[in-house]
Amino acid sequence: MNSNPSTVFGTWEINKPLGIGTYGKTYEITNFTKEEGIYKIMKIPVELKKTPGEFPVKTQQDCLKEVRNDILSSIKYIQVSDKGRFFVKYEDYSLTPSEDFRTLTMKIRMEKLVNLTTVSQQHKFSEAEVLRLAVNICRCLEKCREMDYVYTNLKPNNIFITDRGCKLGDFGTFGMYEPTKMNVAMRKTQEYMAPEFIKFGEINSTSDTYALGLIMYSLLNNNKLPFIPRFEENIGISDTNLAIEKRCANYVFSDPDNASEKVKNIIFKACSPSVGNRYETPTDMKNDLLVALGEQTEENPFAVNSPVYADEKEKSSGVSLDNLKMYEYTNKKKQKGSLDKKKKILLLAIAFVFLLLIVVAAVIIFKDNNTQQNTVAVWSSVLERLTVLYER
Repeated sequence: MNSNPSTVFGTWEINKPLGIGTYGKTYEITNFTKEEGIYKIMKIPVELKKTPGEFPVKTQQDCLKEVRNDILSSIKYIQVSDKGRFFVKYEDYSLTPSEDFRTLTMKIRMEKLVNLTTVSQQHKFSEAEVLRLAVNICRCLEKCREMDYVYTNLKPNNIFITDRGCKLGDFGTFGMYEPTKMNVAMRKTQEYMAPEFIKFGEINSTSDTYALGLIMYSLLNNNKLPFIPRFEENIGISDTNLAIEKRCANYVFSDPDNASEKVKNIIFKACSPSVGNRYETPTDMKNDLLVALGEQTEENPFAVNSPVYADEKEKSSGVSLDNLKMYEYTNKKKQKGSLDKKKKILLLAIAFVFLLLIVVAAVIIFKDNNTQQNTVAVWSSVLERLTVLYER
């Protein structure tokens, strides 16, 4: 018997599974209009951590509420701030606790995009394409910094490719330079983590650019990370764990097979064992990437002459790496005239109501008919003058 529901979030039907991760599954879904989307369900373990001297004592339920609130606040803040430009759009989502409060079930319906893992299995990236992709990712990371976030879980599965560039997903893994604010269970994918993050849980300003350096290394090394056996097809968990241990022990990386000297320098700087020798910000790394591409300015090195707007629906298929672009959104300013007019009308309506109340009160107070007539005449005159002033 199939334990998975046939429909989710109302009328969306599950077509087929797309993948299984450490904490959940991903499915392709469609609705009655044949619109396609992605459905993801994750079981997030919640760890109870007690701080010495904590009062009152934190319960498992308190801990789950904190994790839930952190994830929800990240999702809402990023979705509202970004509007689908640099991060995957969540169309629907829910967070449901288990009865014992030890697990949080997260269900997401999102736009259909292809992740970097899938693309890299089907396409061998040229050096120029890797540079272009890395510049795109840096721009996404710059957006994270604008919102005071560190992404913390940058890896190919969380990078989604479109004809216009790339987007990042999995908001629940974001941190604000505070590991204790993050759900520990959601940051155990260590293949792309910086050593200090793996060993001590330390987030710093180089955490994301370190991961990006490793992604570039893999794409230019036949999809093999540092210290992974180069000539073996089947890589086991023991190979992966040993490679991570060597990175944490500051072993020197071998050169990636398909990178030029200038690109190797960028990768090795991003992945330096010493935090102080790495790129301080995504902007610093982006600038070096642009220079390697032959650009000295902020201009898009592979722009296509078509505008891209934040509210335009992203294409969900037909990935074309040859035309991969960086996100260059036009900030379409609202027409000031129409906006001001609406405000004026609203203010005028409020003024009319307010003055009408004063007139009614005056009529009640003044019993004499002549006084009433005079009062009404005075306020009518005032209203007429206000109308004339507005029309001017």
